[in-house]
Amino acid sequence: MRINRMVTLGIIGMMIWGCTEWQEPQIGEEQVYVLTPRDSLKTDVATQLFYWYGVEGATHYELQIVTPNFGRIDQLVLDTNVSGTKYQFTLNPGEYEWSIRAYNNSSSTGYTVHRLYIDSTLNLNNQQLILKSPSDNDTTNNPRQIFKWQSLYNADSYRFELWKNSFTGDFVLFRDTPKDTLAYNVPGEGRFVWRVRGENPSSNTIYSDRAFYLDTTLPNTPVLQQPDDGDFINSAQLDFQWTRGSQTGSSIRDTFFLATDPNMTDLRERRQVKGNTLSLDTLSNGVYYWRVRSYDKAGNTSSYSSTRQFTLQP
Repeated sequence: MRINRMVTLGIIGMMIWGCTEWQEPQIGEEQVYVLTPRDSLKTDVATQLFYWYGVEGATHYELQIVTPNFGRIDQLVLDTNVSGTKYQFTLNPGEYEWSIRAYNNSSSTGYTVHRLYIDSTLNLNNQQLILKSPSDNDTTNNPRQIFKWQSLYNADSYRFELWKNSFTGDFVLFRDTPKDTLAYNVPGEGRFVWRVRGENPSSNTIYSDRAFYLDTTLPNTPVLQQPDDGDFINSAQLDFQWTRGSQTGSSIRDTFFLATDPNMTDLRERRQVKGNTLSLDTLSNGVYYWRVRSYDKAGNTSSYSSTRQFTLQP
């Protein structure tokens, strides 16, 4: 018995691409070759790195883990799609079978199936804790962070640490918890690092760590430079320019708005701009209004700039 939740897109793919010169590679005759863990491995290391060779033409891989095997499934432990060629996961002691296949929008390989046996142990020294969220180097404007990690069957508690800038920087929080999650209102802004290790009375794992950036400051409001308000322009190319001043924090991008009414409801252009200039040469004659708004990577948004009007004429 196999579990197949991939939506079949072959017919749709042929309809879309049938009239074009490009055709997606067919990978039905290919096979996924596994690097690790080897077939029928028996180990007491609960956290396993599932690693395989990539298949040319594949866009994703479907990884499934069941217990005890696909012929008699007592539990579907994992069913996930992976864009790369590796995935780390922690298992409880038991007998498992896992499979991997490659696919794209129009075809897929067969499943490669391996067995895996996890033995129990109280020794945490060789175990590794998998952190789940926030993602490594995440950028956010929410001080309320929920830290999550994958639990270990032989850990009684977890030691959590939060530091500002680095693990030699300013200490923020230390906590022992029996849970695999911890919520905390992070003070201030900037770069933070956090780490967790599993513990029991006789041993502990090494620390697993990540970093994130907290930015709660709104970007500066853009200041329009040119064209001037009320300008009459007879050039085919329009050059727009604005400034937003110097500012620390996460990276900032601007959105440019152009409309034919002062309320900015009849939008003719809405573009994300990396710098602070934009050129247009596709507008017809008429009266236009424009403004700019800034957004940063953390999700903070500035106020709209003032709205300027100009007339494009022959």
